[in-house]
Amino acid sequence: AAECLKCHVTAAGADAALLGKKYKLEDGVGCESCHGAGDEYKSMKIMKDHDASVAAGMVVPNAETCTACHNEGSPTFAGFDFDEYYAKIAHEIPSE
Repeated sequence: AAECLKCHVTAAGADAALLGKKYKLEDGVGCESCHGAGDEYKSMKIMKDHDASVAAGMVVPNAETCTACHNEGSPTFAGFDFDEYYAKIAHEIPSE
């Protein structure tokens, strides 16, 4: 259902003309779900530099980003503590 795909699939409902050749609905949630479309910041040269990535459009997720999906509208919602969950998904800046 569309209401499920909006949180379980990156770019669900996006115009097909905007999707890359490698896009597959089956891939589910990926980097762009939280960090926004990556075409302008996906190169390693930019991605290794946090400030350059942000300047190129990378979203730094915050509580509002997360609660767009992790909220009472989800049938499996059991509460959401941003700091607790953000710590669980913390990751290094990609090196390659």
